[in-house]
Amino acid sequence: MERAGAFRFTRHPGSLRALDFFLLWPRKTVNRATLAALVALYVVLGFMHEEHRLRKAYGAAFERYRQIVPFLIPCPPER
Repeated sequence: MERAGAFRFTRHPGSLRALDFFLLWPRKTVNRATLAALVALYVVLGFMHEEHRLRKAYGAAFERYRQIVPFLIPCPPER
């Protein structure tokens, strides 16, 4: 599998913005904090399900990619 673009930094770059939107809401109320927690749980469980499907579809190639690129928290690629 080729690591290109944002997929060099995290395995789920497209959904990070939606997750940030809920987690970094400037004015937290109990309802918003509950919503943020539920959204975060839903997103992470969805990522895990997606990775399970990708592991079945691509096997060893996805496992190598998985070992190199972090799950959710972006970090600079190794050189």
